[in-house]
Amino acid sequence: MLSQAQGLASDMAEVRWLLIEQDVLGIPVPVLLVVLFWLCLLFMSFGPFAPPNVTATVVLFLCALAVAAASK
Repeated sequence: MLSQAQGLASDMAEVRWLLIEQDVLGIPVPVLLVVLFWLCLLFMSFGPFAPPNVTATVVLFLCALAVAAASK
């Protein structure tokens, strides 16, 4: 009976962690849309005010790429 009780406790702990992981992994869609919209406005506003040189263009491209990769 002891081994059966330990097995049940182990199964319950595993199910508990699966439920916690499923709840934490999701990002609410409205929050994601607001953040993406804010980041688009932020990067679009940098473009007209940045001096037209290669360094500014490369940095803006790398920042946009980093944000796009992080949102996947």
